[in-house]
Order: sequence, then C-alpha cells, then structure tokens
Amino acid sequence: MSILDRIWGKLGRYAGRHAGEECYVFGDGPSVKWFDFAHFADKPAICCNMLPFHNDFEKLDVRYCTLTTPRYFAPRFLRHRDYLIDGQAISAEYRNFVAAHRQVEFLFHVTNFPFIRGPNVNFALQHLPSAAGPLAARLNRQNVFSGAFFAALSLAYFLGFARVYLVGFDAWTIQPSRNLHWYELGEGELFEATNFAPDFLQVLKEAMEICTISIDGDSRNVTNIHYADFTGRPPRFRENHELVSERFLKVLATYPKYRIFPK
Repeated sequence: MSILDRIWGKLGRYAGRHAGEECYVFGDGPSVKWFDFAHFADKPAICCNMLPFHNDFEKLDVRYCTLTTPRYFAPRFLRHRDYLIDGQAISAEYRNFVAAHRQVEFLFHVTNFPFIRGPNVNFALQHLPSAAGPLAARLNRQNVFSGAFFAALSLAYFLGFARVYLVGFDAWTIQPSRNLHWYELGEGELFEATNFAPDFLQVLKEAMEICTISIDGDSRNVTNIHYADFTGRPPRFRENHELVSERFLKVLATYPKYRIFPK
C-alpha cells in the first residue's frame, strides 16, 4: 500500500463503491438560499465546507463531506492565516459535528492529521489514490484537493458516480456567476468569472455526466438545469437567519470577513 493510499484511510478502499449511481454535490454558493433541500433527498450527497451548519442538513442523504483547508483544526499557534486564527470557534463546532455524525465520511487536508481523528475521519493531500481508475493519472497532474469544487468532484469520480448534480457552485458553473456564501447576508454579488476549470472537467466528463442546478441563467462548462424544471417548484429565497440557527450564525460571525449580520 502506497503512502497516498494510507493517507486516504478507509475512503481509499471505497473506489467504485457507487458505480453507476447518481449523486448531489453541494457547495457553499448563494444559490443554496433559493433551494428546498426536501427536493434533494432522493440521492446520496457529497457536501463541502460549511453546509453542515444548514438547518435542513438532516433532510439530505449526506454520505461524504470534504473540507480542504490546511491546519483547520490545529492549535492557534499553528494557524498561519487570519481566517484560521479568527475561525477557531467555527472549527470547534465543526469538530463537534464530525463526532456527532459518524454515518458521514469526512475528508480533510492531511495537515489536520494530528489534530482530528475518528472512525469517520479521512485525509487527502493533492492526488487521488492508486485505485482511482484509468483517469487518475491525468487528474493527478493537478492538485485535485486544492479547493471544494475540485475535491468534491474528484471524490465523486473516485466513488464511481455516473451522474453528478452540482448545487451551489455559483462561481464555477453558473452564469451569471455569484460570489459570497449562502450563510452570508444577501443574494450574492454578480461578477465576471474567468476560471471554469475546463481541463479538469473535460477529463471528468469521460467518466461521468455533470449537471448544475441553477435559479436561472446558463452554464458554460456543464449541463445547466433550472431549479423549477428539476423540482417542479419555483425557487424561493430565504435569508441566512432562516437557514442557520442564531447560535451558529454567531459562531460563523467570529470570522469578521463573513457578512453574517446587518451592520
């Protein structure tokens, strides 16, 4: 067994576990505010980053969760960036969530190895393990764990999913693109996105169909499906205080660059 296989831990044995199945992959984009999670409970889900703080998280069939931030669970003196130092309360709550949801397999950056452990905790560095199939060598030419978009889709490929529905990847797959996060105030801000990961997606498309769910608009790099067409219901906007408990909003607000409360 290679060092890379050992790093991936139990997840490294899950290659092809969901061969031929469909799944949802949830990001942190603002379009999540328009979506009713009750319409996304029929397939396994992979989620990223802060989605566990969503009030309706339990409505989803979340099997896997990725968080790519290096040293996210490290002690304060090892946290080298402001979002880590200011975000200690957030990582502490996240640690509690990991312990309480043993049915979810978590995949963290390997620099967290000394600081969080558990039967459902796994780690990754830059590449997929050797069991990842014929596309692994081409995908591993780049850092597939460099961010939530790359990590979650690479994990979906590794697990064998044949069709993926992306939810909340507004800056990567939807035009017009929106920034900010679903747990911040407002509808997000439109901006001109320039990185649509064409090389990465082109490789993945050889193994899976990739769709994105949007409020409206279109997509340059994957198949776009409007939420109303997908669910049979119109999208309905809800503000962050309707989606996150007051307690967790206060926790998220400990990172001052998040726009959680009105000024």
